[in-house]
Amino acid sequence: MPRANGSTGFSEEEIGAIKKHVFDTEHPIEDYETGQVVVRKFDADAEIADAWIRLRSGNALPEDHVLLEHELTELGYLRDHPGATYQEAHRVANETYNWQSKVPLNKREDFEGEW
Repeated sequence: MPRANGSTGFSEEEIGAIKKHVFDTEHPIEDYETGQVVVRKFDADAEIADAWIRLRSGNALPEDHVLLEHELTELGYLRDHPGATYQEAHRVANETYNWQSKVPLNKREDFEGEW
């Protein structure tokens, strides 16, 4: 699938960085109840899990590629703007790659099947 930068596909380095960003790294996140910034991992998200399963199994939807671009944009913003919160990075990423508006509905993936 062609990317905005003219390339096709994602490098192993990009996929590794996205995986770490989404699943492992703690981020400065504004607490929805208190408004205070806390540093923690992202909450689990079924739609992201489904997208990751599709991507890994070779059954990606176009929307899944938007998710990868979105996460790369967030990651780059947080790297380039020390002290920024996840919410700031998320807003910036949504300006170009608004995955939330493209999330495939009711696509629960079978993670028990063949990859």
